[in-house]
Amino acid sequence: MKASDKQSFDEDGLLIVRNLVPRDVMEHLRCELQDYQTAIETGRYWQLVSKKAVR
Repeated sequence: MKASDKQSFDEDGLLIVRNLVPRDVMEHLRCELQDYQTAIETGRYWQLVSKKAVR
């Protein structure tokens, strides 16, 4: 599965969810997802840094 496929799948999934879920709930979820995404990216960053440090 290519990254571009996943991206379009995520967007389609979000569109479906957006049509079913009230806007205020969606906003809350988006904030939660944003925090989660940031945490993942930060984790990846530290993994890369620590791998370089180990070498």
